[in-house]
Amino acid sequence: GFIECCEQNDLYIDDSCIQGASSIMSDDSPGLPAKLRDCGSFRVESTELFIVDGDSASAAVAAARNRSLQAVLPIQGKPLNPLRASHSQVGKYPCYEDIISAMGTGWDVEFDLSKTRYERVVLLFDSNADGIHCSMLVLMFFYRWMRPLLEAGRVQLVRAPQRLETMERAILRRYCLNSTTRKSEIMQVADAEAAIAVFSPKHL
Repeated sequence: GFIECCEQNDLYIDDSCIQGASSIMSDDSPGLPAKLRDCGSFRVESTELFIVDGDSASAAVAAARNRSLQAVLPIQGKPLNPLRASHSQVGKYPCYEDIISAMGTGWDVEFDLSKTRYERVVLLFDSNADGIHCSMLVLMFFYRWMRPLLEAGRVQLVRAPQRLETMERAILRRYCLNSTTRKSEIMQVADAEAAIAVFSPKHL
């Protein structure tokens, strides 16, 4: 899994600014993130927090979600590297601050899984290089600062299809996870007049 991969590769963590540091978040911290589209359930069981890239993806996912059980939180731009950044840098970085606030668990030494507001966290990013990079940085945030959530198997990464292949003269759809799958599907449904449209999580 992701944790084992991190440990095997001996990922560098800068602890120089962590010793004796107190949590940036406190009981007097502001409430939930302004852009969080929260779910309606007051129970943690079966609830999910979708973390997506940007407002347009947030709107698309929110339109298709189960409002009772699924919340959506957008982040903007590439996240800060959470392994090399100091405790204070991570705590003040907008996207991580929003995740900490939305989860309700605290973080680092103050992390308390029993206080989580959602049963699962689902990372939903584009399947291109930028999306993969962003999802890995967010996973590293959970690995470094909220590891019990990962160890409990409560963080999931969606492997979104890369493209949607459609045929003009037939009701036919093919969802392709990557370029290799795409080439294989094209060979199977080869047609000179096939219409090819890019598919990403923003279009869900």
